[in-house]
Amino acid sequence: RPGTAAERLPDRVAPSQIAERAAELREVSARKAAEYRAARVGGIADVVVVTGAPRREGITGDHLTVRAADVSLPRGSRFLATLGAGVPHLVARPFVSAA
Repeated sequence: RPGTAAERLPDRVAPSQIAERAAELREVSARKAAEYRAARVGGIADVVVVTGAPRREGITGDHLTVRAADVSLPRGSRFLATLGAGVPHLVARPFVSAA
């Protein structure tokens, strides 16, 4: 970018290579995020509902966006949830103890 220290460095990287590297980083990031979401399926999470009707979405303590299975939960609700598979977000069902 103009005005940055990188502009003064020798051996500038070609714009096509910059785009290629950025695409590769985005692909790695997307893959790692999908692997992490998959690893959380079946786990327990603390969820805060952040959107209202008609679709309820929440954020977990580890910053995953989830869909709240219970659409009656008002925005701002906090609940303990079991995470289930879902596309594009995991599904958060209220946690029920087996004990």
